Amino acid sequence: MSLPASLDIRLLNALIALVDEASVTKAAERVSMTQPRMSNALARLRELTGDPLLVRSGQRLVPTGRAIEIAAGVRSSLTSLHGALEQPETFDPVTSTRSFVLAMSDYVSVMLLPGIMSEMQATAPRITIRVKSIEPPLVDRWLDEEECDVAFGALTHLNDRLHASVLLHDKAVCIARNDLPGVVGTITIDQYLDLGHVVTSGTPTPVSTLEQMIDAALAEDGRHRRIAARATSGFALATTVSRTDLIATLPNIAAAAFARCLPLQILHLPFLMTPFDVTMVWHERLHRDPGHLWLRRTMRNVAREFRRLENP
Repeated sequence: MSLPASLDIRLLNALIALVDEASVTKAAERVSMTQPRMSNALARLRELTGDPLLVRSGQRLVPTGRAIEIAAGVRSSLTSLHGALEQPETFDPVTSTRSFVLAMSDYVSVMLLPGIMSEMQATAPRITIRVKSIEPPLVDRWLDEEECDVAFGALTHLNDRLHASVLLHDKAVCIARNDLPGVVGTITIDQYLDLGHVVTSGTPTPVSTLEQMIDAALAEDGRHRRIAARATSGFALATTVSRTDLIATLPNIAAAAFARCLPLQILHLPFLMTPFDVTMVWHERLHRDPGHLWLRRTMRNVAREFRRLENP
């Protein structure tokens, strides 16, 4: 049957009361309605269903089989509706088995993933984190189509269905091995251009956003660097630099993490390059989700640990 625009929750509640009470008077009392209004509701329901719903049997009214069938369906639907409209349950990270997909670059993984997993082990031992290599041009679609829960990076030009929060402020620096001849504490623009560079590239992102920013900054002065090697990960890049006469440019926070475990020196760039933000981005669909709220709060707490390394 076609549902009229005038059908509302009160009419459906009246139907259930009429079937349960088998009395217009008692049904009216049950739903706090006057008897004339309940009689009117019964008439509307009879017209809508094409069934008398209540029929007289001796001195009393009894529901028809069709009325009982309809009332059961309505009762189930109203229960589902009430459940959907209730406030969501409180998210409990201790017992949750939820899985989150994080889209981030290799460098952002180096910065954030150890802290994330340490926090998970302490407070959310059953939650699973999966990292997806980020492709900045596809972030909008990934978040729209639920291919990831949150994305991290120097992300701009996002659609209006997305929310963004800056986690970190960072800048690009140069790394070289500690005993690189002629390079101690500082590097000149000539040295920077003459030495071979290691960059990260490959699938899925042929050239990282940072590499594009570096080349654009050099191009403003008509300069370009010499790419000697292409690594598929930040750790491979840093290890290569620590054992050769090659250099690399990467975010300062990632450079500091690599320098703690490899014989590397961190050098200021010999040319002007604008600092950048590491941004956390998520979809409107998850903005009020209790589990996602907890995840974003956790990410912010982890990011705070790196603030002391910003802009040395």
